[in-house]
Order: sequence, then structure tokens, then C-alpha cells
Amino acid sequence: MNPPTETSHTEPTSPLEDVLRRHGATMVSRDGRCVAAHYGSPTSEVAVCLTTVGIADRFDRTTLELRAADRDIELALTALERLPIRTWWSHLTPCSAIVRCEHGDTTACREALMPVEGTVVDVSDRYVAIALIGPRAADLLAACDLRKAHYTPPIVFQEGRTAFEVLVPAAEGPGQWEQLLSVGGPFQIACVGLDALTQLAVSHRLDSSVFGMTLH
Repeated sequence: MNPPTETSHTEPTSPLEDVLRRHGATMVSRDGRCVAAHYGSPTSEVAVCLTTVGIADRFDRTTLELRAADRDIELALTALERLPIRTWWSHLTPCSAIVRCEHGDTTACREALMPVEGTVVDVSDRYVAIALIGPRAADLLAACDLRKAHYTPPIVFQEGRTAFEVLVPAAEGPGQWEQLLSVGGPFQIACVGLDALTQLAVSHRLDSSVFGMTLH
């Protein structure tokens, strides 16, 4: 696999890119997307995720919206559950659901979701996905209480006991990111990039208690 290269802005960019750069992110092209690789030291960022709480942009993943009759929604999500891939989903209404998956699993995910009558739409550009990873992530979410902030109520996915994704409208992403950083000061929050998350996954240090759960 070729190493990631610094982005030339010819690929899709995260709505958070300017914010990430201000906080010191090194942006690279990976799988056709401009993502934050690290903030200076992936090793230090790994330590943050294992001891306090790291905040990361998960623009590398895909967000799909499934729209169908309620019965077809359930059938499609049941089919998705049978696949050997990791997914997260949440009902928006009885007739719609938001599904998250790894970018490389997008095709398999879409095929599993296609009901007899309904649509699957890639809405990755409509949302910002902010990950909070670490033993203090849940405490930070409780302290921030995003549902009472002056923003659209977020969709919160729990990937595991100490790993969450906060999905918010793209236009509100920068404000939500800064709010989490501000409230997260006492929790020793720090920005982390995908290099650190990859290291954690490869080393199996993000085990079943962290990233091993699938949210339904």
C-alpha cells in the first residue's frame, strides 16, 4: 500500500479542515479523502486515547441514510447485521435511519441496505463525525451536554465502552468541535489523528471494551 501523501485539495475535504489545521493537524490524502493524519506525535496521541480523551475527525468513514417503509428498514438493518463488517446505526424516524461504516465497506454496506422499496443515499458531506476516544470520553459528553447547546441535537453513536462518535450537521461541526475542546480542558482532552487510531487498532489495544461493539 502506498504511503499517504500531503493533500493537494483535489479530493473531498472535511468541513473541519480549517479548524483541524489551526490546531496543528498534518493533512494527507488517504483513500481519496483529505484527512488529519496527526498533530505532531502519533505516539503521544495514542497515549491520550488510552489515558484521558482524544478528539478526532472521522471524515474517513461513510455516512449513509436509508429511507424506506418501517418494515423494510428493519429488514435492511437485519441484513446489515449479518455482514462481517463493523457498522453503527440510529433511527431518525420510523422510516429512516443513519448508518456509519468504514469507507472500504461502503459498497457492501449499501448492497446490504437496499430494501425492496426504498433508497440509500450517501450523506457523508452533510455531516461531521467527531470521535471521542478514551476513559474520560463519557464524562466529557455528560459535561458538555450537546443536546442542550445552541445546536441541532447530535446523533451520538457508542462504538464501545470508551469510544463515541458525535454526528452533527456539517455547518455546525466547527462550533461543536471547539465546544468539546473547551469543555474538555479539565478532562485533558487532545486532538488525535488517524495515524494514532490506526496504531491502536493494529496493536489491538482498542479491544472489545473500546471499539469492539456494533451499535444498532
